[in-house]
Amino acid sequence: MVTVAVQYNDGYTKIYTYTVEQKVPTFVQSNNVVTIGNIDDLYIVRYAPGEWTTSSQIKKAPGSVAVKYSAAVDGVITVKNLKTGTYTFCVQYNDESYNYYVITVE
Repeated sequence: MVTVAVQYNDGYTKIYTYTVEQKVPTFVQSNNVVTIGNIDDLYIVRYAPGEWTTSSQIKKAPGSVAVKYSAAVDGVITVKNLKTGTYTFCVQYNDESYNYYVITVE
């Protein structure tokens, strides 16, 4: 819940209350395959080898990959054939919701 108060020069105050919900994808890893669903209004999926904490770090990381909604099949993005190692994924929606996932492929 977010409350925004606007006070005008004449002292009048107007208060607005909004419920903000973060969009959350489904994220499933099976061995070296990752499936991401619930991607309506998706902006982009970024992933890169290593452990990262921000989308900007993932974008600048060696081996970074960006996947747009246009790559989705039946409303799902599938990333296949990941090599052994640790990866960080960022699923970003148009409303600026960010979801981060760190996985290990063995």
